[in-house]
Amino acid sequence: IALEGSARKLITVRSALLIINNLPQTVEVKLENRLPHDAVTLWVPNKSFIVDTKKTLAVPLVHAHSQINVRPSGSPHQYTFCMPTLNWSEMPNYVDKVFELATCHTHKRYNYRFCAEIIRENLLIGSSTRYDQPAHRIYLWPTVKLENLLPIDIVYNLAGENGHVKAGAQASVTSLDPEKVIELEIKIENFQTCNAIVIPSSCNTDFSGRIKLEDRP
Repeated sequence: IALEGSARKLITVRSALLIINNLPQTVEVKLENRLPHDAVTLWVPNKSFIVDTKKTLAVPLVHAHSQINVRPSGSPHQYTFCMPTLNWSEMPNYVDKVFELATCHTHKRYNYRFCAEIIRENLLIGSSTRYDQPAHRIYLWPTVKLENLLPIDIVYNLAGENGHVKAGAQASVTSLDPEKVIELEIKIENFQTCNAIVIPSSCNTDFSGRIKLEDRP
C-alpha cells in the first residue's frame, strides 16, 4: 500500500514469493510439484518460466510450495537443473536470511555456480496458519563479482579464468567454486606483474588486501 499524492492510496496485489535474477545470464526456472501425498498443497502440473537478467518472477500461488529448479538458458552448454533445488520452506524460523550455493552441471564437466539469497518478508501472517507461508524473496547472485573502481580498464586472472573489465564496470564469474581457495591477479596497461590476492576457502567475512603492480616482466 502506497500513497499517491496527498490522499489517494495505491494497493498492489502480487504473489508473496518472488525470484529476482541478478545473474549475468537468462535463466530457466522450473517449478516442480512435490509428491501427490504431500499435504501442503494440491497436485498441479510442473511449469517453467524464462527469467531475463535483472528481471523478477512472481511465482504463481498454485506453485508457491513447489520445488524451485534453476539453470542458465541460451548457453552453448546444456546444463542440468541446479543441485540442490531451492526451497524457501526449509528456512529456519529463527533467521530472516539464508544463503545457499547451487551448481548446474554438463556432461562435459562444465559447472555453473550461483548463490541463492533467500529473505523472509516482514509481513503480518496470522498465528493460526498451519503451514509456513511463501512470503519470501529469492535473489540469484553469481558466486564471484569483480567491480573495477579504477579510471582505467583492467585484465584479471581469477583462479585460471581470464577476463577484462572496463573502468567503472563489473564482471560476474559463475564457474568458480567458493568453497576452494581462489587467487586473484590484476594487470593494467604497462603494468603486467602483480602479487596475487588469496581468497580463503568458504570465506564469509569481509577483508581487504593490497595489490602491488610493477612494470617489469
